[in-house]
Amino acid sequence: MQPQAYNRATDFTDRTGDDTDNSAINTELDAAALSINEIRDNLALIQKDDGAPTP
Repeated sequence: MQPQAYNRATDFTDRTGDDTDNSAINTELDAAALSINEIRDNLALIQKDDGAPTP
């Protein structure tokens, strides 16, 4: 299975001053973490910890 692509959902430059959407920040970080973790899972399937390819 291919990793989920990360696509930013919130443009934080639209906010000014102290108008921070903490929920949107969490959503963005969760989506990025999911994508990164899926990539790591796939890498683990094809690579040993020592960097050598699996047979």
